Amino acid sequence: ALLVIHIAYCTYLFFDPLVSKPVEHTMGNAHAAADDSKRNRDGYPGQPDDLSKNVNLRFFKNEIRSKPDGDFIDEIHRRWRGNYSLLEAHHGYIQWLFPIREEGMNHLAERLQLHEAQAITADPALKARLVKSYELMLDFYGMTLVNRETGEVGRSADWKSRYSHLNRSYHNYLRITRILKCLGEMGFEHYKMPFVRHVVTEITQHNELRNCLSSCAKYWITVLKVNAERQAMLDLVRPLVSEASSPNAGLRRSRADLSDEDSEDDEKPQSKGSKSAGPGVSGSPISSSKGPAKDEYDSEDDDSSDDDAPTPAGNSGVAPPHTP
Repeated sequence: ALLVIHIAYCTYLFFDPLVSKPVEHTMGNAHAAADDSKRNRDGYPGQPDDLSKNVNLRFFKNEIRSKPDGDFIDEIHRRWRGNYSLLEAHHGYIQWLFPIREEGMNHLAERLQLHEAQAITADPALKARLVKSYELMLDFYGMTLVNRETGEVGRSADWKSRYSHLNRSYHNYLRITRILKCLGEMGFEHYKMPFVRHVVTEITQHNELRNCLSSCAKYWITVLKVNAERQAMLDLVRPLVSEASSPNAGLRRSRADLSDEDSEDDEKPQSKGSKSAGPGVSGSPISSSKGPAKDEYDSEDDDSSDDDAPTPAGNSGVAPPHTP
């Protein structure tokens, strides 16, 4: 069954740029990407909260297994960590570990409801499970959570081989967007900036993860809610984006929208920020921010496409889709 799922998903990734997709998952132009990210940062205005649904909450309580071919969350943490072939090939667990308030590709998983997010955020044990899920995926990507309080991210011991994999595994870029959005829903806004800063540092100062440039610029940076953080990161990657392709409309749109949100973001509560890019990465290009980061300009999960994003150096020229 796992092999069938993997083949079906690979077929999707191959044909996705050639076919149209439902509106909610279409990220084929920069304005759509910007609008989707803004809706995320704004908390999905007008989206109802279905109190009858609690599948995600039950999964976080370790009461039910993920589907298809999944397991209880505690077992995933215990048995799946370090099993890189499984984490790469299985496409049904990410929507359970990191539920968001958007539809995903796994029809056996459900969209996160607002009351579920609130319940998980209010329960330290459930939040701890989310952190373990984050650490599991960071390890898969060649990174480690250096500080659970600040969210500081650094390189893992096996970073070279894992970076090499991440640099060519485009569907993981979609997963990262989902992860960042989920962190924002569950009380870990302050975790977003350390991750983005780490990736930007790797790209701009160490020439690593260059194929992540497009997704980082168009989707990961744009989930940051604090204007100063978002603008600083965009300023760092914009020259590289310009080198890699023609001027990107999505970045221009993001920068233009920053001024419209200044007063709104200035009123957001402050949270802890990381001061270091982590082990193995020196000279972070931006000092840590004291403010939390949330979502607004991105829609990258394993479900939406980034068809018009700039093509980074070393890429095949076909931009990956963006949201599982």
